[in-house]
Amino acid sequence: TTSSGIVYTAQVQLDIKGQAAAAYQITLIMSQVFHLCNCSTRRVSIFTHRRTNIVSWFAAVIEVLLLILFIYLPVFHYIMVIDTPPLLVWLAGPAVGLYLLAFNELRKWLIRTRPRSVLARALAW
Repeated sequence: TTSSGIVYTAQVQLDIKGQAAAAYQITLIMSQVFHLCNCSTRRVSIFTHRRTNIVSWFAAVIEVLLLILFIYLPVFHYIMVIDTPPLLVWLAGPAVGLYLLAFNELRKWLIRTRPRSVLARALAW
């Protein structure tokens, strides 16, 4: 029973739990992919940096493909006790990742253009 008085059956509760488990896995994998983008360099922009570690990018692609298999193949629903989540879950992870990417690019630009400023020193980790 929710605070608004809605009573969910046992099956609906299991479906919600399965969707939450799948949403957790999607968020985790998307976070790892965007973390790989953000941490490739400390001061050079991601758009001008050459991708020298092709193995890590290949692994990220495999990771996303495996995630899609786990989320959408019914055999994994039974094994992993998950259910297919709504599309909004797939959009939330990249939205946050792109926000962090934009912040990181702004930070790198500030460090490159004004290295002696107080803000650049505070953000130069």
